[in-house]
Formats: sequence, structure tokens, C-alpha cells
Amino acid sequence: MKKFVFSLSFIAVSLFALSQDNVNIKAMIDGHKTNDTIRIADCSRLTQVSLNNKDYSVLSFTLSFSDKGFDYEYVSKSNKFTEEMKSALSKLILKDDQIKYMAIKDINVQSGQNSHVKVGNLIYKLKM
Repeated sequence: MKKFVFSLSFIAVSLFALSQDNVNIKAMIDGHKTNDTIRIADCSRLTQVSLNNKDYSVLSFTLSFSDKGFDYEYVSKSNKFTEEMKSALSKLILKDDQIKYMAIKDINVQSGQNSHVKVGNLIYKLKM
């Protein structure tokens, strides 16, 4: 019975610790707040996805957006925006008042102890 109670409490503490990691780590694009509006002309200056916790580092992320009825996804295997991502965003053509959305998703993060965590998605508005 003691082994069962010990095992159950160990599992509960482990699950609690893992859930705390996701709550404390937030991703952002340097120079922009979450849910900001980004001008298309500024997309070529996007540099990286960073975290609010310096004990973690971004391993990879996916940039996703739609244009002219097609969905586009680009993957970066680091925290940096690739030239392909910046180029694709810069080529978006929007009408004056039109707004599109881009998502930064599948953000994989690694801690100093080599544990891997996925953090929440980021959504930004794009406009002329």
C-alpha cells in the first residue's frame, strides 16, 4: 500500500511540475507584443522568436498564413525567421483596409535539462 501511495504522489508531483513549465514560458516576436499588428513592409525585418524565460531556448517553429485562397507554412529549425519566411510575407499584397493573420505555431522549446516543451501559439495581424 505504501508503494502505491508513493507512486501516486510521485506521478502527481511530476504532472504538476510539467504543467508549470507550460504556464511560465511565453513566446514573442522581438519588437512586437502578442496580438500586435505588423505592417507588411516591416516583415523583412523580423528576426527571431524569443522567450520570456532565458533558461529555455526555441528549437523550432512554424509560420503559417493564407493568401489568395492558399495556405502557406514555413518551418524554421531554430529561433530565427528564415529568408524564405520573410520573403513570402513581404510578397503579400493587401488592399487598403484588408487585414490578414499570421500564426507562429508548433513552437518547440528546450530547457537546460534537455526537456522539450511546446508553448502556446502566437497570432499577429498583417496590414499594408
